[in-house]
Amino acid sequence: MQDRVSLYPGRVKLEPVAGQANLYDLTRADQPTQEGTPLNKASLLKDYTCGLLGLSSAAVPDDALLALLIGVGYYGYRVKVQYTDGTPAEGVTVSGISALPSSSLVTGADGIVVGRSSSASVSIGCTSPYIDQKAPASQSVASTGTITDVPLTLENVTDMLTIASSKTLKISPLAKTVDVTAVGGGGGGGGGISNSYGGGGGGGGYITTELAVDLLKTTQISILVGAGGVGAITDSSPRPDNWHEASDGGNTTVQLSSKIITASGGKKGESKLIGDSAPYVAAKGGAGNGSGGGGSLNVNESVAFASGGENASGYIFNDTSLGIAGGGGGGGGGYINSSHSSIGANGGAPNGGTGTCQSTTNTNSNGKSFGGGGGGTDCKLDSAYGFGGAGGAGGVYLRFHFDAA
Repeated sequence: MQDRVSLYPGRVKLEPVAGQANLYDLTRADQPTQEGTPLNKASLLKDYTCGLLGLSSAAVPDDALLALLIGVGYYGYRVKVQYTDGTPAEGVTVSGISALPSSSLVTGADGIVVGRSSSASVSIGCTSPYIDQKAPASQSVASTGTITDVPLTLENVTDMLTIASSKTLKISPLAKTVDVTAVGGGGGGGGGISNSYGGGGGGGGYITTELAVDLLKTTQISILVGAGGVGAITDSSPRPDNWHEASDGGNTTVQLSSKIITASGGKKGESKLIGDSAPYVAAKGGAGNGSGGGGSLNVNESVAFASGGENASGYIFNDTSLGIAGGGGGGGGGYINSSHSSIGANGGAPNGGTGTCQSTTNTNSNGKSFGGGGGGTDCKLDSAYGFGGAGGAGGVYLRFHFDAA
């Protein structure tokens, strides 16, 4: 090819069109000393060349370059991933084909990747990096030539999502607002002393709900799920190197840009250890969304039976049809001796653990997710340990909203 060389580069002549105001014909007046190669289809990509590369006559030079990269014996597939509004989706990983040399199958800002396969029939799909976007089902694609165009459209996720572990989630530009319900971890169940005390149940994790949180300047959601509190370990003889108190449930946090939504964890159930003196009082349940039940008591004519954990309150997204989000206090622990017994009490709905009596690692005493308080316990007469129930881990519910189509 040759450049155009002129005495007066860029010079043009304007001739008024007869009878047409402010309308001119434009002609070059640059006086070329070398005409140069015309910039047209014949000089850029001839039909003959298209035919050799297996391209249609409508192909552009970029198609020809791709055909050379695809190579002999392969079929090329150009995949465009988009949102429901037709805008390109960036960062989506395409599957079912192989990447071209020095490239990847992750879409760029134009939503496009080009790959190849030795097969003329492939199944092409993708993986969405966005929590609010669902990848479509894989498509069976038959090659139509050297390069076959394949459109894939992500789908808006409008159903409720349940998040049970800490993670950072990417959000697409299409999501406008989100409803959030967070549940803190449940408090651990307390322990007691054989013959005398049952520990108090842990409190249920608290619930926080915020609706229609603006996502205009938000590209991700960071979630920290509160852990359930540890259940107490107690013993019928004072061995402080081996037993420990229960612990409170952890807070659950949801961060969207500068906004932070927090649901506090339930409080631990009280433990009773050797050395208590009069007046004798039963172990208290931990405070929470559904307080833990009180433990049993049988000391010097002071007798109390274990009480059940309280039921939780607070619906997912404040919607009664979706049910209680979590929590529920753990039941109080029981005791057994030669003349009396008090079985452990039930946990509160929906997730409180059951109080136990003469337990080892009884998993029924553990609070369930999300946010159930652990049940209280006593310990065995034979100097074995008693294990209070662990609190249930917290969690998060999300529901995204989009502009109307």
